[in-house]
Amino acid sequence: MENKAKILADSASESEAEIEGDGEEEDNYEDMKVDEPEEISINFSASNRRTARNQNAPSPVWLTGNFKPHLFRFDSSESGLTQYLMNHQLQVPLDFFQFCFDQTLMDLIVTETNRYCLQNSKNTLPHAARWIDTTIDEMYVFLAATILMTHAKKP
Repeated sequence: MENKAKILADSASESEAEIEGDGEEEDNYEDMKVDEPEEISINFSASNRRTARNQNAPSPVWLTGNFKPHLFRFDSSESGLTQYLMNHQLQVPLDFFQFCFDQTLMDLIVTETNRYCLQNSKNTLPHAARWIDTTIDEMYVFLAATILMTHAKKP
C-alpha cells in the first residue's frame, strides 16, 4: 500500500509538459517490448453472478407488457439562458456561484453536516470528539477551496 501511495504521489507531481513531452526528444519505439495477447475467458452466466451476490437475494422477475416511456419534446426556446437568469445581475464568477449555491442551499448543507456529525459522534475516532458545528461561511470557504484545487497547480 505504501508503494502505491508513493507512485500516486510521484505521478501527481509531474507537470503536463513532463507527461506529454516537450517535443524535442526522439521517440524510440524499437526498444519497446510488447507482450503477446493472452486469451482470457470470462464467464458471464447467471450462476457466476449469483455467487458474487448474497445467495439469499431473490432473482429479478421480468414482466412483459406494453410499456412506452414518455418522450419529452425538445424545444430550443426552452434551452439556454432563461429570462429569470438574465434578470439577475451576474457579472463576476462569484455571482454565478452564489446564484447556484444560495443561502438556503448552504444552510441546508450546513444543517445536514452538523446533524450527521451529531448522529455519528458515538462511533467516531478521538480526533472527531472535538467537533465544532460548521457555519455557512466556513462551508463557502470549503467549497471554494475544493473548486480551486482543480484549477491551481501545486508548485
